[in-house]
Amino acid sequence: AAILGAEIIEVHFTLHHARMDIDEPVSYDKTELLNIVKRIRKVDDILGASDFEPNSCEEEELNYRLDERIS
Repeated sequence: AAILGAEIIEVHFTLHHARMDIDEPVSYDKTELLNIVKRIRKVDDILGASDFEPNSCEEEELNYRLDERIS
């Protein structure tokens, strides 16, 4: 989900796997949760920033084109 751009990931947490709750098979304990968080952060580092802004040269071109449309 993180690779596809998810910003919120729902997880189920358990204090110990010995309990047999209905969501126990899909719940993370403390160690598993820490591992998944580290892996998600690694994906973020690999993918890099997703906030792209035009650089100064592109900004000038955009402004020029906007001025041309207004004129």
